[in-house]
Amino acid sequence: MKSKAKTISFCAMMCALAVVIMLLGGFIPVMTYCSPLIASLCLIPIVNSFGKRYALSSYVVIFLLSVLLSPDKESAFFWGFFAWYPVVQPILNLKIRNKVVCFLSKMVLFAVLTFLMYYITCSILGIQEIVESFSSSGVLNTVFYILVVVVMLIYDILLSRMNTIYKKKLEKFLIK
Repeated sequence: MKSKAKTISFCAMMCALAVVIMLLGGFIPVMTYCSPLIASLCLIPIVNSFGKRYALSSYVVIFLLSVLLSPDKESAFFWGFFAWYPVVQPILNLKIRNKVVCFLSKMVLFAVLTFLMYYITCSILGIQEIVESFSSSGVLNTVFYILVVVVMLIYDILLSRMNTIYKKKLEKFLIK
């Protein structure tokens, strides 16, 4: 798959698949946080086969389409803050050799991103549904915040395994 037209068409198909998954998050309430993580798996073939530039371009396209089309804006903003991670994760794993330092840096990254996402969506953008859900108990907000960080750490493990599966088994079938 050397031609630019094939590369762009493959990236467009992955973007379309990711947007469809993101739209499902708006129709199935449980999928608000699942759909962005599942949709971000569409970036794995792009980053592994065509590089970071195409993957980040696809990320931006999917984010813009999700914000414009998705009825669930919280899901779209979750995509915006976390879906670039499949592009950066292999770099973090290679650059930080110490596993404890790597784990702690990822945990801090996820905690900061979660805080920024909800600060921006509640304070700056003022999306009412999110503001109302966070105006309740502080204990529940803290538990939710911790759970998001834990889920993102599990997601990190999933991404590592999905990258390995893609490189060993799927790449030869998808990219010819």
